[in-house]
Amino acid sequence: MLLFFIYETKLLKSLPQNEFVNKLDNQGFFEITSPKYLGGENTIDESGSLTSNIGIIELVDNKICLTINFRVPVNTSFDYVKEKMEILKIDLPNLNIELNNANPKLYVPKDSYLVKTLTRIFNEETNFNTEPIAIGGGTYARAFKNCVAFGAIMPGEKETYHQANEYINIDNLILATNIYARAIYELGK
Repeated sequence: MLLFFIYETKLLKSLPQNEFVNKLDNQGFFEITSPKYLGGENTIDESGSLTSNIGIIELVDNKICLTINFRVPVNTSFDYVKEKMEILKIDLPNLNIELNNANPKLYVPKDSYLVKTLTRIFNEETNFNTEPIAIGGGTYARAFKNCVAFGAIMPGEKETYHQANEYINIDNLILATNIYARAIYELGK
C-alpha cells in the first residue's frame, strides 16, 4: 500500500502546471506521516503518528475524487481532523470534502495486565527483549473490548505481510503456535 501511494503521489505531482495539485503539495497533502496540513508533529502520541493515505483516485462526473484513509492517534480526535480539513478548504475552494466512517479508537496501555503478559510470554519464548508497539492500523482487535493484535512477526525477519507471496517459515509458525497456546492458557487462568 505504501509503495502504491508513493507512485500515486509522484503521478499527481508530475501533472504539468497544475495549480491545484501544487497547492495540495504545498499544504503537505501528499505527506504520509504526520502531514503538515493536519498539524504535523503535534499529532504524534504513544499510539503513533497520524497518517494520511490517498487510497483511491477516481474521475467521477468530470471531477477528481480522492478517498483518503486516516490513521488517527488515540489522543487526536476525529473532530480535529475535520477542523483541519475545513481550514484546508479555505486555501483550496475547489476542494470538496466528505468525511465518514470513523472507526472507534483502541488503545491498551503498555502497563496493562494483558499487554504485560503477552510481552513477557513472547520474550520468554523467543529469548528476545522487545517492547510492545502501538500501530495506527485497523486490526481485528477493534471488534472486542480489552483486546490487542498479537501477531507472528519475529524481529529481524523479512516482513512479507500484506504483500505478494506473503509467507511465514515453518520454524516461526511453530514458535508462534507455542506462543499463542501459552498466551491463551495464561490469560485464561
